Amino acid sequence: SSRRVLRNWLTANAPVTVTAPQVPRPAEKIVKTAPASSPPQADSGLARLRAGPGNRRTQSRHTCRLGADLYRAGVPVPNRCSLSDISSGGCYIEMPTPFPAGTSVEIVVRTEDMKLRVQGVVQSVHPGFGMGVKLVLKTAENHDHVQSLIRLLAESGQESEVGSSNDPWSK
Repeated sequence: SSRRVLRNWLTANAPVTVTAPQVPRPAEKIVKTAPASSPPQADSGLARLRAGPGNRRTQSRHTCRLGADLYRAGVPVPNRCSLSDISSGGCYIEMPTPFPAGTSVEIVVRTEDMKLRVQGVVQSVHPGFGMGVKLVLKTAENHDHVQSLIRLLAESGQESEVGSSNDPWSK
């Protein structure tokens, strides 16, 4: 008797599932270009993302795959992450649980040739994917270190050679 009452109640109060038709999205294109003012070999193998109508960036970003440690301001525990592009003004950090917009961070990138430690502020957040960080380069030395890393990426010719052993997402 109680089973019948329960079954009737469940049937009457069962959630209704509605499925919507899948709408295909157009794929975004990433265009590889070479800078007009630099020698052609300087960016071999590296895509540069240019500022377009929907893009507020003022610098071109270099694609990369660099392992990094990310520190939230005031917290000594590092978060392992991966940089997927970088410019002198910012970078994109891939991590599953990004920090909220406006969070001050410190990024530490190590390669065979150098160690880069820069400050930044989270600008855009994409939960499950990562976040865009604006670099805060307070000194000329900080700016020079970022430029050195960008040159190192351009000279390597292969994105996976620089910092690939530190990349937590490729394992």
